[in-house]
Amino acid sequence: MMTRRLVARVERDGLQRTFSEVAREIGVHERTVRRIIADHIRWLEGQHRFETPRWLGLDEIHIIRRSRAVIANVEERCMVDMLPTRQKQALGTYVQAMANRDRIELVCMDMWAPYRDVARELLPRAQVVVDKFHVVRMATAALETVRKRIRSDLSTKRRLRLKDDRFLLLRRARDLGPQQLDRIATWTEEFPDLGAAWNAKEGFCDIWDARLTPTQAKGRYAEWASSLGPSASDAFRPLLTALRNWEAEAFAYFQHPVTNAYTEALNGVIRVVNRVGRGYSFEVLRAKMLFAHGQHAKRGVPIIRERPEFGERVAGFLGSRDHSPHPPTRTPAVTEFGVPLSVLADLIEREVI
Repeated sequence: MMTRRLVARVERDGLQRTFSEVAREIGVHERTVRRIIADHIRWLEGQHRFETPRWLGLDEIHIIRRSRAVIANVEERCMVDMLPTRQKQALGTYVQAMANRDRIELVCMDMWAPYRDVARELLPRAQVVVDKFHVVRMATAALETVRKRIRSDLSTKRRLRLKDDRFLLLRRARDLGPQQLDRIATWTEEFPDLGAAWNAKEGFCDIWDARLTPTQAKGRYAEWASSLGPSASDAFRPLLTALRNWEAEAFAYFQHPVTNAYTEALNGVIRVVNRVGRGYSFEVLRAKMLFAHGQHAKRGVPIIRERPEFGERVAGFLGSRDHSPHPPTRTPAVTEFGVPLSVLADLIEREVI
């Protein structure tokens, strides 16, 4: 019983604001807004086909009680999709359905075995590169292990001081001032195990910051690993094991210095959108990220595509089985790469989403 204009308004506002806000404003039940948006999302799915990236980014985010796979175009810095799970079967089905997947040259990921398995099986020509920041993060985690072990034996006052100074310990030495380095020296001189772990962290990060060939990097890493003392070797064991299992993919970074930093930032944006609209389903959250404002990175000349008749759309969200399928539409000449992170960040800053 809605006018066409009101349905169009719900479609527009429902992806930019919370459903409860839209429902209160126009005087309908929130369930009605959800049904209209569900049908609108199905229509949007048919309208947009993002270009298969040359540099594919795979990451995950734990949101709405489950880990979700995030797909990104690393080269164009765009969000391509978000999957309901990060399991191998779901990702494999998605990658297998990608158009022209042979054009994928690099796959940047963290050390999650199902991602690597999918890349090896379905993208045999693509080079897998482990994200540099996931590797370096394991070195800082090893330092944190040593710091927490030492902190447990300190008085309350000193324990709090060491807790406050953990940010200095985790930062790179090159980014610290003289006074900050003196504070670190005080701790590392008093606790040699902490000093050994801090020096090991710095030495490892220096390797990943250097411009080296894969062979040179492996040599530097072997020297670093052999120089670890007993206490540092124990703390850094998870890192040593990970690089033994992921050696080829981790050191591929030195030949293809591609990172997932964009995808990591994208995950932060997803969390903000989910927090603002607490209670969203996964499908709605995904649609808000991909379609809410239609500001996709594009190339080419667009061709106007007709929308289905109003009656068909209404029948769709009411669940009728009697409506005819949408007529075929022309393929657009424009190439869409996804949603740029800069656009999403700007929309959040302006409190649009």
